[in-house]
Amino acid sequence: MKNLSRILLVITALAVCLPVVAQKKRVSSPAKASTSSASGKYGVVLLPFEAEYFADDASALYVMASRYDDSNILVAIDKKTGEVRQALRDRNLDDEEEMRPFVTGMGCTSDSLFLACRDYGIVRWDGKSIESSARVVDYKAVAQAIGGNVRNIVKLTFSPNGRYMAALGEATYVFDREDDGRLVTWTTGTDRAVVDDSGQLIAADSKAVYFLPNQKGSFIKDSFRRRLDNAASRTFEQKNGDFDQHKRGEIVFLAVDKDSVLHMAMGRRLFKMRTDGSTWETEAKLNIAPNTTLERFVSNLHNAWGQHSGEEDHFVEWAKDDLGGTPTAYGQLVTDVPDVMNYDKTKPFKSYNVSYPYMDREGNLWAFTNCYRVDVVVLNSGGIVGYNVLKGKFLDRRK
Repeated sequence: MKNLSRILLVITALAVCLPVVAQKKRVSSPAKASTSSASGKYGVVLLPFEAEYFADDASALYVMASRYDDSNILVAIDKKTGEVRQALRDRNLDDEEEMRPFVTGMGCTSDSLFLACRDYGIVRWDGKSIESSARVVDYKAVAQAIGGNVRNIVKLTFSPNGRYMAALGEATYVFDREDDGRLVTWTTGTDRAVVDDSGQLIAADSKAVYFLPNQKGSFIKDSFRRRLDNAASRTFEQKNGDFDQHKRGEIVFLAVDKDSVLHMAMGRRLFKMRTDGSTWETEAKLNIAPNTTLERFVSNLHNAWGQHSGEEDHFVEWAKDDLGGTPTAYGQLVTDVPDVMNYDKTKPFKSYNVSYPYMDREGNLWAFTNCYRVDVVVLNSGGIVGYNVLKGKFLDRRK
């Protein structure tokens, strides 16, 4: 069996909420985090592969091996117990002639996991095998409709009502799940897009947000771009129409909620607007360190965590219902979980770096980190929600 990279997966819950009400008074600079913590706020899992993707439904959080890892392993972590099980076994163990389809991406509704499989299609996972799972999208049929091959998909995202599924990657596709998986729209590739309840695709790059209505065969063009206007326009756009990236940063977050409100984080602000074409409004002015902008921002529209461009105390989390208030800031993620992989097993697990941060439906933050090995650690002020056996523990699940 091929030697596999050791990856540490650390979970933590961030009890901070995205505001939809008036902002509280802000102070001049973020407060530094306390180095003390209570058991149950962190957990660590050591997995037998290099991981890259997260997704979660109501019952489990799923972790997939990197796209560059031939094992293509998928594990599921039970949300109640925290037990780790292998959902898709090592692909290298299959006979070459009977090797299962390679999973390139995944995504979840509240009750189901969907897997995008190269040269095969998209399946609704039945918990057993790809071949026994219902194929909701057949790539051969899609290829015939568009007159070309289906490109690799790395992420699946769904409209709030669950009807529409957007497949994101080297190309972008929108499917109607209530119409036998009919292809609604396809366009150029993106990894940052959402789909609303009408089937409208909303995509973002570093400079703009694009709106692509529900119509077959459309491609993103300038005519679909809705420029930020009024105060937001003056904040983000220079005379040439491009966002002022140096002063205001780039778009780092995009989400749509069940009320058809679009949320966007950029620079030092969180904006919102209705997906039917109203104007951008400031939802919150983010009180991060002076002369910095957001580089990462994750949220489930109730909880949030971010990282800004400053060199010191660049990780930030906000108190519950107070994204307009003063965030807690810290320069490294320090847990209260003993690092059992360290020669000194009494030292806490900690890291300066974070990769692929992801927030689940309960508001727990999952991430990978890189220090002397591929590790992860995140801080939480509210305690892990669910995952009982992981709370305050370091689990070795390489076997």
